[in-house]
Amino acid sequence: MGGGGRHSTFKFNDIFAEAQTGDFDIQRHHVNGRGYLYINSGLENQGIVGSTDVPARVFPANSITIDMFGLAWYRDFQYKMATHAHVFSLKIIKEVSPDALLYIVGAMRYIRLIYNFNNMCNWKKMKNNELVLPITSDKQIDYDYMENYIRALKKKIVKDIDIWIKDEFNL
Repeated sequence: MGGGGRHSTFKFNDIFAEAQTGDFDIQRHHVNGRGYLYINSGLENQGIVGSTDVPARVFPANSITIDMFGLAWYRDFQYKMATHAHVFSLKIIKEVSPDALLYIVGAMRYIRLIYNFNNMCNWKKMKNNELVLPITSDKQIDYDYMENYIRALKKKIVKDIDIWIKDEFNL
């Protein structure tokens, strides 16, 4: 195990094999409360518009989406995406844990400072952007460190919430 201080930069195309898009132009009127969640671009509700059963490509759970503004979200569920809103799903080269994917999404947050409505994010533009990630002693991406870091962070959050509840309700 490594991490703890050793980091290196990696291009997106070193980590992700490709970016995939939807195969049908899902619109808001297709949202009917049935089927899979439908992802669009935007910050509100992490781009989740609602559910639809319109026939369209279904993307796998435990993946990352990025929209035209560079907003990255981890998805722990299967979903469908809009094609007109410039949203794409990143296919990671190596299968990793959900917690490691959450870490990667956190490392990707700077991307939203680069892209905007006049300079929309797409795979061709961003595949050469770099991510700073922890590395092992042999200079490989340290997915174990990322997973353990997020697990520890989750435990701390739960502990802080527990303390707050006890203080707030005099328990």
